[in-house]
Amino acid sequence: MSTPEYPYSSALFDEQYYGGGARGGFRSYAWEDPAQQQQLRYKWDHCQQHGDFHTILFVGCATGFEVKYFRERGKEAWGVDVSEWAIDHPVNGATGHTLLYDGQHLSQFTDDGLDVVSSFDVVSLVPNEMMAVLSSEMVRVARKKIVVRTIVKNFRNLQSEWDGNDGVSFKYRRFLAWDEMFCSSGKFKLHKADIFQQYECVFCWIRNQ
Repeated sequence: MSTPEYPYSSALFDEQYYGGGARGGFRSYAWEDPAQQQQLRYKWDHCQQHGDFHTILFVGCATGFEVKYFRERGKEAWGVDVSEWAIDHPVNGATGHTLLYDGQHLSQFTDDGLDVVSSFDVVSLVPNEMMAVLSSEMVRVARKKIVVRTIVKNFRNLQSEWDGNDGVSFKYRRFLAWDEMFCSSGKFKLHKADIFQQYECVFCWIRNQ
């Protein structure tokens, strides 16, 4: 299936990107920022739906906000990211639980090793050449469900595939590509697709019993 291509380089996600406060619609990329805390509550709610879990992996964890938040609430949370800077600067509470992703394999995790594999506001940025291997690895390690959220910001220009690093218009055919890859293994099926807060698309794939 043909999917749109996006500008991408792991070098984009450096100190200026995370440490400079220029992350999407947030005023700053800081743990204590009220907008970040609100988003973490939303992510907790998204993952809590559709069945209980204990272990979770965040694909695209940045400096580990989700990892810290979920571990503080009793979950065994891990994160991976392509950003060397982010992995070298984990938020206090996520140290040792965020790992560098090489764009190929989640080799630190075994088959069916985690209840949930999640990705928040990241899959839109994954280049075409990384989609197949990442989706297969997410399917491999997820035991119960896969939760994906993408933020759709570019309502004004729906013909544009790209609106800056974080202002991604998540096209339907790109969702179909991810859906096809997750479901083609026969292990998962799409359980629910929701529009949340009028700007977030949240998808959940559950284990195909």
